[in-house]
Amino acid sequence: MKRGISVLLTLCVLLGSLTACSSTPGTGQSGSSSESQEPKILHAVANAGATIANPLLATIESDTDLAGYITSGLYGYIPNEDGKGSSLVPMLAESEPVDVNGDGTVWQIAIRKDAQWSNGDPINADTFIYSWKMCLDPVLLMNKASALASTYATILNAKEYYTQATTGTKVDWESVGLKKIDEYTVEVTTDGDFSQQEVMRQFNIAASYPVYEPLFEAGMNADRSETTYGTELSQIMSCGTFTLTEWVKGSEYKLEKNESWPYADMIKLDGMTVRAVEDKGTQQQMFDAGELDYVLLDGAGVEKYAEDPRLTPGTSGYIRMIDMCDTNPNQPILANLNFKKALFYSIDRETIATLANKMPCTWLVPNTSVAYADGTTFRSLDIAKEYLPENYGYDPEYAKECFDKALEETGLSKVELSITYGTTSADFKVIVEYLQEAWPQIFGADRFVLNLNGMPNAQSLELRKSSPTNPEAYELGCADWSVSAGKYNPIKALEVFTSTYSRRNAPYHCDAADALYEQSLDSSVRKDEKKLAEVTAAMEKALLEEVAVIPVLENRTFYMFSDDIQLVFEEQDPSLAWGIKFADLNR
Repeated sequence: MKRGISVLLTLCVLLGSLTACSSTPGTGQSGSSSESQEPKILHAVANAGATIANPLLATIESDTDLAGYITSGLYGYIPNEDGKGSSLVPMLAESEPVDVNGDGTVWQIAIRKDAQWSNGDPINADTFIYSWKMCLDPVLLMNKASALASTYATILNAKEYYTQATTGTKVDWESVGLKKIDEYTVEVTTDGDFSQQEVMRQFNIAASYPVYEPLFEAGMNADRSETTYGTELSQIMSCGTFTLTEWVKGSEYKLEKNESWPYADMIKLDGMTVRAVEDKGTQQQMFDAGELDYVLLDGAGVEKYAEDPRLTPGTSGYIRMIDMCDTNPNQPILANLNFKKALFYSIDRETIATLANKMPCTWLVPNTSVAYADGTTFRSLDIAKEYLPENYGYDPEYAKECFDKALEETGLSKVELSITYGTTSADFKVIVEYLQEAWPQIFGADRFVLNLNGMPNAQSLELRKSSPTNPEAYELGCADWSVSAGKYNPIKALEVFTSTYSRRNAPYHCDAADALYEQSLDSSVRKDEKKLAEVTAAMEKALLEEVAVIPVLENRTFYMFSDDIQLVFEEQDPSLAWGIKFADLNR
């Protein structure tokens, strides 16, 4: 990619000497000032089409990407001037939070007085208080309620408020630690003492983003249990880096630079177009034809572009795993520990990783998770390695022993299971097709059968998410998690496997892990990075010993960037990835 940029610069110099390729002073454009420069529109692609832009509901990647483009929080990340990493800065906030009492429990945040929606309406304290109240509403039950209640900092009584319908204990909104002080100041009271950095991170997450009250209310149904906000172009308002100008749900959307965004001067693009194309081969054809400015490759794509200097490796926090609906009354063997171990140790992760061009994985905290303030990652710590099995957990002889014990303990002579997976993910397809062939070879074709149950990713996710209340929803399922809070707090990558996590995608069970996670919330552990790393390691070990879930692969990404793109980072940043929205186009 750098070679391509160098060539372009050289050509420009040559053309400048031959044809006066120079910028007209004051215009930044080539040629005469009467010529209009073509808008810099970046063309991107998504594996699935965005169907919702409400930041309080969006969970799948295509939806969270759209919500993230058009909405901002009080704080956010911007690239450092030297192009090395990013910094967390006030975004819609005017400044850093102020520790009112000096003990880390009460924080006041001033909001920019020029903060506004794309239609010019002001964003103020009322905006945020309304948005947070809607996110935590016990009737609306927004997907992001648990995140707003406690991710990097825990808001006083927030969880008690949004869970009151299930706990039966009435909690008034006035007792929640979110208050308006004046027109442009909010106050946050936390349950425990937190640092300024933790509070800033808490109000960077999407769960804390504002929603536009008039449209949110206009979309509310009669019993106030649901709103259509963010489901159509006419039902969303922008306050982020871009404004949403066109949207064909599930297919394509167009963005335009938002000049009122606080850091608009850092945005070189005039806009973006994002199209949904599920097939990776088609995406690569579009890239080759110049219809896309960058593309995320699958295994076949990496092989195709292996010698291309534009091939750019990246990182991802996604762990691909197999979870078990071990409360399914039709398959009681799924609750048997020996059977779970049989599945865990019968997976040849290295072979699967080679086929999928990913990293074999027997852990749950990804390599992208930073444990210490100096940048030390959790996975690089000795305490995070000592409990991991050899050979990436592949031990077919031990697996068969466990399988035999499981049959004896359950009184079965044969097991037949189905595995539900999202067909949009090439990794899942590789995993299930390999296991469908490999498991009968290890356990005996007359004793084990695996049926494949493929469906669109969103449908697969909804089916698995229903399992806590619908135990017959599925048997085995392919899942992946990437927890943004885990980037700077490794144990947050494990919170999703606790029995109290409100957005669980499977009925995970591990009492020891639950207890360790609760221990991590104590300030004496949470504010001591070494103690926190030790508790995280103990929790991950407990989850693996109980086989609460079966990790298989850690995602490794490869991109192709066109020579037109000028990226802000030389290496992928944990907070902004490649910082695409901050990129420039040489055209």
